[in-house]
Amino acid sequence: MRLVLEKVGREYGGVRALDSVSFSVGPGERVGVIGPNGAGKSTLFRAIAGTERGGHGRVVLDGKNLAGVSARRRARLGIARTFQITELFGTLTVEENLRLAARSHDEVEAALQRFELRPLRARRVDELAYGQQRLVELAVAFATGAQLLLLDEPAAGLGAAERVMISEAIRQLPSDVTVLLIEHDMDLVLGLVDRVLCLSNGQLIADASTALIRENPAVREVYLGNHESEIAS
Repeated sequence: MRLVLEKVGREYGGVRALDSVSFSVGPGERVGVIGPNGAGKSTLFRAIAGTERGGHGRVVLDGKNLAGVSARRRARLGIARTFQITELFGTLTVEENLRLAARSHDEVEAALQRFELRPLRARRVDELAYGQQRLVELAVAFATGAQLLLLDEPAAGLGAAERVMISEAIRQLPSDVTVLLIEHDMDLVLGLVDRVLCLSNGQLIADASTALIRENPAVREVYLGNHESEIAS
């Protein structure tokens, strides 16, 4: 699934949360989105998913201009998103959460198997450890049959072992699934993606491979300078 953004902008009370952001992501590509707090990363995801309306510019999915297309319709077109804070039905079981997202029983079973959740299928989500809940959320997004996954800080709040678990789950997603990943854990980002976009003050200041992003002066100034120990070669 190919995604193209053309000069996408969003404003709140005169403040530009996104300022003419343009880039493209090819089918099956893995792309990281980094930047300091308030850079516009989550606003970017909302603009792509359709929960952020108004503004200007174009979001194009496989050649289709998504202007005026609702978030619900975009989901049916193949876009799924996870959130910084898990949004699951805590009183329902893992399997019940998957059934609400999936189009068929086979997709439920495929998600349970891929994410090794079969032993937990009958457990209520609110009884699970937080890392397991994050894994279930990823499985729910996958179970929709989405071909574009927007993963918003999937490792937020997790310990080291749980970050490894989530990282492996993302790495093992099918090669034809396109992934955009917001994450502050630079080790996780650079180990999972093909290239990195860096936002600052709503502007796209860099779009480069994981190797080259380390050396970009603008990125180092606004973001990577705070993560030197994490990106040291």
